[in-house]
Amino acid sequence: MKPITCRYLLVINIPFYRNAGAMLADHLWFKDLLGHLDYLEKLTIACPIIDDVPVENAVRLSSDSRFAAVNIAALPAAGSLWAAALNLPRTTTRLWKAIRDADIVHTGLAGWPFPYGWLATPIAKILRKKLVIIVESAPWRLNSGRPRTFKAVFLAWLYEALARWCLARSDLAIFTQENYRQTLLPNERARARIINASWIDEEVIISVERADEIWKKKMLSSATEFSIVFVGRLDRQKGLLVLLDAIRLLAEKNVPVRLDIVGAGDLEPVCRALSKELKDSTRVHVLGTVPYGLPFFELLRGYHALILPSISDEQPRIVYDAYSQALPVLASRTSGLEACIVENRTGWFVAPNSVDELCRMIERAAANAHDMESMGKEALRFARSMTHQNMHKDRHRLLLELIQ
Repeated sequence: MKPITCRYLLVINIPFYRNAGAMLADHLWFKDLLGHLDYLEKLTIACPIIDDVPVENAVRLSSDSRFAAVNIAALPAAGSLWAAALNLPRTTTRLWKAIRDADIVHTGLAGWPFPYGWLATPIAKILRKKLVIIVESAPWRLNSGRPRTFKAVFLAWLYEALARWCLARSDLAIFTQENYRQTLLPNERARARIINASWIDEEVIISVERADEIWKKKMLSSATEFSIVFVGRLDRQKGLLVLLDAIRLLAEKNVPVRLDIVGAGDLEPVCRALSKELKDSTRVHVLGTVPYGLPFFELLRGYHALILPSISDEQPRIVYDAYSQALPVLASRTSGLEACIVENRTGWFVAPNSVDELCRMIERAAANAHDMESMGKEALRFARSMTHQNMHKDRHRLLLELIQ
């Protein structure tokens, strides 16, 4: 890719960890940063620095020599809104200095305790810098999985209003789905672009021949047990309680379905309780977390379908992970999932938050494993154009257009 020589500032809420003199990052965040380094020659990262034991699977920045040329503008870490308020003068001062020394400012509109994009946007405009905003999720929005308290409604309104305000001042806005563009920047198609989010690399995508072998084995087992997997945070927003209720209905019908649950979260005890409760043909296994990498992709290959009964409107990257292993997706019809699943070609949809419909879809899938096979193989074809590298190539192209 043609190098971009402008001074590029990435303002992000995702922290780095400083431990024993080394700087570390979450392994997936590290992977995404490597994608940026393929085309950004002068990169500065403004993010919080946490002096603590790093998260599991953290990677040293020094493990890739290209990080030696990356500047880091350390922002004060804050674990609460009150701490963030106390740190606001220092945070603003450091962001001002970093933005002053940049040509392009890249930020987002989600993050805790507040999105740094709220500060970066007005500073970038005052200092007349090019502003790129990427919207990958809108976690502030209310849905049926969240209580509609006065505080929740007010915060949802505030976040939405500030997101629209920031995006209206961007020079380039990139969204992971059309719904975000329509609702957050409805009248500015000229500077709004849609790029789906994906983590998969070309090398993890299985061949057509390998898919044929895997599905031949899975079809032999489908008559005795239909296996599905849930991957994600174990919380209400992912529709997990809806899924567990659907599994209970299947157990009453004695449908031979095995649900494996991969992830961690507040609902893990509920999942384990149901796992102990079910003893017959319908079963639940709680597998905990599985590191993102080859073992994770090998795990996915063993199932007939991925199930995503999400209630929120985010576009989960796990969809493309499943596609890379020729796995179809059974999902809720949310805006985020509609952006990356094609009905009857790569998966099936049901209405969000509907236990009965989800139960019927799983039962239908178990009785029609051949449909899962054909959709899984079609999903594999989709995966080849949706790699992490292609995502960055699309971003690179848009940045070149921006600076011309």
